[in-house]
Amino acid sequence: MTGGITTIYIAQNSDFGNIFMNTPRALIEEKMFDILDNHDRMAYTVMLDRAVLCAGNGWLDSEGRVYIYFTVEEACRVLKLGRTKVAKIFRTLMKVGLIERVRQGLGRPAIIYVKAIAVEEEEEAGRPLGECPDDRETVRRPSGECLYDRKTVIDKIDIDNNDNNNLGKFQV
Repeated sequence: MTGGITTIYIAQNSDFGNIFMNTPRALIEEKMFDILDNHDRMAYTVMLDRAVLCAGNGWLDSEGRVYIYFTVEEACRVLKLGRTKVAKIFRTLMKVGLIERVRQGLGRPAIIYVKAIAVEEEEEAGRPLGECPDDRETVRRPSGECLYDRKTVIDKIDIDNNDNNNLGKFQV
């Protein structure tokens, strides 16, 4: 293999450190993301990984929001896709609200705000376990009994004091 890369068997105590990117579970499980194909999911995962790195490096706008630069050309190279497909991926991710692109003009790259997928905690703590509200996504036992309910929301990455370990509540 080129570049010194080889494959190894995974052992019980294997520690891979920071060699993987995390894909949020919601991209696969939530109905609102069913329109995404695997290229869209991979592109979002790459952008989310970059956003976390940029947060740690202090790439914040005047409102404290993390931003990245990820041009169409760079995305083509990283994702190994053509320009038309990458442009479609960017449009799809904007359509579902996972990214926001702000064009700067004058040949400068667009600023991309990568939005995190967060889960809102249920505020109705006094409700009995068996009751599920009809307006929320619910998880039920086969018997129909409600285990819990949740509402998935899209939220911008919230960084406090440039601490990239404090990214709010993420569903990963």
